[in-house]
Amino acid sequence: MQVQRPTKCLRLVASALLATAAAFSVAQTATLTGLGASFVATGLSRNGKVVVGQDGGKPAYWVNGTINDLSPLTGSANACNSDGSIIVGKDQAGNGGYWQRNGAGFTFIDLPILSGNNTANPTLISADGTIIAGYCSYSGHESQPVIWTTSGVYAIPDGTSSTILNSISDDGSTIVCDLTGNYGLVFNSFGSATQNPGVITISSGANGPVIKTTTVTPYSNGGSETFEDLFCVTSDGSSQFGGDFDLFQDHTTWYADAYTAIQEGAGDPNIFNYPIEIHSCSSDGTILAGQYVFSNYINQDDLGAASFSFGNSQIYFASNNHDFNNFITGKGATTTGWKLSNIPTQAMSTDGSVILGSGTDPSNATENFIATITPALNYFTSANSSVTGGNDIAVYFGIDYPAPTGGVTITISSNNPNVIANTTAKVPGGSSGGTVNLKTSSTTSYVTLTGAYGGGSKSFGLLVVANPLVGLTAANYNPVGGKVDTGYLQLGNAPSTGGAVVTLKSSNSGVTVPKTLTVAANATSATFTITSTPVSAPVSVTITATYGSSTESLVMTVVPPSLTQVRVAPSPVVSGTSTKCAVYLNGAAPTGGEKVTLASNNLAAQVPSSYTVPAGTTAGNFTVTTTAVYSPTTVTISGTVGSTTLTADFLINPKVTYPALTEFTTSAGAVAGANPVMGTVHLASAAAAGGDVVSLSSKSAAVILPANVTVPANALSVTFPITSSPVTATVTATLTATLGNSTVSASLNIIPAGVSLVRVSPAPVLGGVSTKGAVYLNGKAPAGGLSVQLASSIRAAQVPATMSVAPFATIGTFTVTTSPVSSVQTAVITVVSGSTRTDTTFVINPATFTSVTATPNPVVGGKTTSLTITMNGKAGPSGLVVTLKSSSADIVVPAAVTIPAGATTASVTLATLAVKATTAVTISATFGSATKTCVITLSP
Repeated sequence: MQVQRPTKCLRLVASALLATAAAFSVAQTATLTGLGASFVATGLSRNGKVVVGQDGGKPAYWVNGTINDLSPLTGSANACNSDGSIIVGKDQAGNGGYWQRNGAGFTFIDLPILSGNNTANPTLISADGTIIAGYCSYSGHESQPVIWTTSGVYAIPDGTSSTILNSISDDGSTIVCDLTGNYGLVFNSFGSATQNPGVITISSGANGPVIKTTTVTPYSNGGSETFEDLFCVTSDGSSQFGGDFDLFQDHTTWYADAYTAIQEGAGDPNIFNYPIEIHSCSSDGTILAGQYVFSNYINQDDLGAASFSFGNSQIYFASNNHDFNNFITGKGATTTGWKLSNIPTQAMSTDGSVILGSGTDPSNATENFIATITPALNYFTSANSSVTGGNDIAVYFGIDYPAPTGGVTITISSNNPNVIANTTAKVPGGSSGGTVNLKTSSTTSYVTLTGAYGGGSKSFGLLVVANPLVGLTAANYNPVGGKVDTGYLQLGNAPSTGGAVVTLKSSNSGVTVPKTLTVAANATSATFTITSTPVSAPVSVTITATYGSSTESLVMTVVPPSLTQVRVAPSPVVSGTSTKCAVYLNGAAPTGGEKVTLASNNLAAQVPSSYTVPAGTTAGNFTVTTTAVYSPTTVTISGTVGSTTLTADFLINPKVTYPALTEFTTSAGAVAGANPVMGTVHLASAAAAGGDVVSLSSKSAAVILPANVTVPANALSVTFPITSSPVTATVTATLTATLGNSTVSASLNIIPAGVSLVRVSPAPVLGGVSTKGAVYLNGKAPAGGLSVQLASSIRAAQVPATMSVAPFATIGTFTVTTSPVSSVQTAVITVVSGSTRTDTTFVINPATFTSVTATPNPVVGGKTTSLTITMNGKAGPSGLVVTLKSSSADIVVPAAVTIPAGATTASVTLATLAVKATTAVTISATFGSATKTCVITLSP
C-alpha cells in the first residue's frame, strides 16, 4: 500500500520571512503546565482542554488544572473524543467501556465483548465518539484488535495478538498501527528485525462496517536495514506519519511517511546510527511533533520497556524543525527545573496549539505536561518604501507558528489615520502569514504603520506622496443657463484598485456638480456633468476639484438664452386675416420669462412691441394682424434679444372675391366599396379667367377625394371621380368643397359589397357529375374577404355551407356536387350575404341508355345470348326500368329489365329457338321516349 503523502505538512512560507524560536522574546506566547507527578497521561482531547489517564491507580481526567477521578472503578482512562465528553478505558478486571458525561459527572457504560473473549480494552476513539478501537482477549491472552460502532463489536481482519493500534483519524475512517506488535524502532543488536506498519480503513456497509487492513512496505534509504512505524494520522485519514531508522548511514532526513521527507533543521547533529520518529500531528498535518534519538547500542525490542538514551524532542512546522525545549522557552514558557530535551511528545490538539508530553519536573520526578503555544508576530513590512496617495499599499505580515483553527487577527495602527486608517488583518488557521492592501489618501505624509499581536508589535515607515490634480476643464465655458455642460478632470497618476474619489464644489447654488467624482482604477481622467438653471444675466461660477491636498479650479460664465429663429406661419395670408409668428431660444427662459423686442417693416402687418417667452420654455408665438393690400406684399417681422436680431418674411395677398358654391352632388347616394362614383361641385356664377380652384376634403378614410379640383373658366361646375375602399359595414362619409369663404357638403354612403348574381355552369348536368357555382359581388370584397352562406333545395345537389370571396375580389366560386337521379330534377342554389338572398336554378338530368348489344351475336338457334343495356350515367335511386320487345318468337325477351340504382349497365339472358335458315331478329329497348335496337342473327 502507498501511504498518502502529507501535502499540507510541507506547505512553505518564504524562508526570508521566517525566524528561529530564539528571536520571539517580545511576549509570552507559550506556557508549560505540569499535570502532577501522580497523574500518568494517556490521551488528549482534540480541543486540547482535557487530558485523560490514571491517577493513583484510578482512571482520571485533568481539566483546567484539576485532576478528577473516574471512580469507583480502578484501572485507566486511555483516550477521549474531541471535547472530552466521552472517555474510553478499562478497570483492573479487564472490563472495557466508556465514561459518558452526565451533567457534572460521568456514567460508565460497558462495551460488548467479541465472541470467545471475556475482556475488553478500548484505546482509541474518533472525534465524535461513534468509532472506538481497542482489543478483546480471553483472560488477558491472545488479544484480538477490534472496533466498536453503535451497531456492535467487529474484529479487525489480519489483526493478530501482536497488533498495536497507534492512532485513529478524527472522522474514524483510518487507524494506523504496527501489525507485528514491535512498537516503535525494533531491532536486535544490529541484527535482523521485523516490523510491519499498517493502515486500517473503516467505511459503512450494508451489513455493518467494512474494515480493510493494508500492510505498508517500509521505506529503504540505501542502508543495510531500514525500519518504519506509523504513529499518527490527520483528521480525515489522508496522511499518516511515523519514523524511519537507517542503521549504517548518516541520516539527514526526517520521514513523515514512506514517501515524503522532512529535512532536519540547521545545527541538528548528524550522528551515526540514530532513529527518527513523529508521534503527533495537527488535524491538517501542518504541525508535527516527534524526536530523533541516538545510542551506540540498543538491546530492547519493545519501546514501552526500552531503556536507552534519547536525543532531542522536536517540533516541525512550515518545513522547519526546532528543538522543542528551546522553542517553547524562546516563546516565554517557564521551564526552569524541567528536563524536556530527551522526552518525546505524546499528543497534539487539532490546531497544534496544545501539545501533551512528559519530562522530568523540578523535583526530578517524571511528570506529564501541557504546552500551550500561541503564535507571535514575526514580521510586518511592505515591499515598497513609498506609495502614490490614493493607491493601495500591500502589507505583508507573518507569525512564528501556524495559526490555530479560526486564525488570528493582527491589529494594524497608523500614526496618521487620516492618511492610512487603522484596521485589522487575518492570518488564516493553519497559515503562518498573509497580505492586506491598505488604502491611502492623496496627501504627502510620512506614516508609521504598526502591526500588533499577542503583546508584541513591529513597525515600518512609509512615504505617501500626494497624487496631484493636473487639469480641470469644461466643454463649454459659456453655457446657456438650463443646459447641461460636461467637465473634464485629469489626475497626475493613475490610481490603483478602487480608483480615486475627488470632491467637487460649485461657488453658485444655481450651478450644480456631483459631490464626488471617481477616477477609475488605472485611469487618469474622468468626466462629470455641470447642470445650471436659466439666468436673465451672465453669472460667473467657479468649479473646484479637491483630491487630498491637491486642488484645481475652472471659471465659467452661465449666459442667458439667445434668439435662434423667427418664423411666420401660415404664409401667404389674405389681407385682412391674421397669422402666427413664433420665436425660438437656444435655452430655457429664466424666471419671469425672456423678453423679445418685435417690429414690422410694413404697416400692412401689425405686431406687439414685445413678446415674453414663458419661464422654463424655449419658444412662444404671438398674433400678426394684416390690413388690406391691393397687390401681393412681402412683410419682414424682426425679433431682438440682447444684441441678436433675427427676421422672418411672409406674403400678404389681396383679398379675392370667389363665386359661391351652390351644391355638391354625387352620381349615387350609396355605392359598394371600391365601386366608381362621380362627384360634382356647382358654382352660383361662372368661374373666373384661369378657373377657380375648389378645395375638397372627406371626413372618412373610406372615401378619398382629390385635394382640389379646378372649375374651368366660365364654367358653372366640375365633375371628378371619387375613390372608395371596401368596407364591412355601411360608412356615411361627409364630403366638403371649399372656395373662398363658401363651403358646401354632400353625404355618400359606402356600403359593404353584396351578392348581385349567382350562376351554375355548366348546366344542366347529368346526375352524379359535379359542376361549378359562381358568386358575383356588386363591389370588391373587404380586406378580410367576404363570407357568404350557401344552400341547395334538393339533396341531389350538394354545396358547402359557406364560402369566402377573397379580399378585394368581386367573384368567388364553389363546387356543386350532384347525385344520380331517376328523373329530371330542378335544384335551387341560394346564396345569403347579410340580409340579402340571391337564388339560381339548374337542371339535373337522369341517365339514359346509349346502346343495346348481344353477346354472342350471331348465335346458333336454340342457344342463349346475353343482352346488355349500357347507360350514359348512373341509374337514379329508384333504378332505371327499360322495356324490351322482340320482332320474332324465335327469341323470347322479358317485358322489362331494371338497371339498379348507381349502376351504368344491366344484362339479361335471352333464350332462342332452333331455326332452319338464318334468321334476323330485332330486339327493341325503350326508356321514356328513347328506343334503341339490336339485331340478333340466328343461324341453323
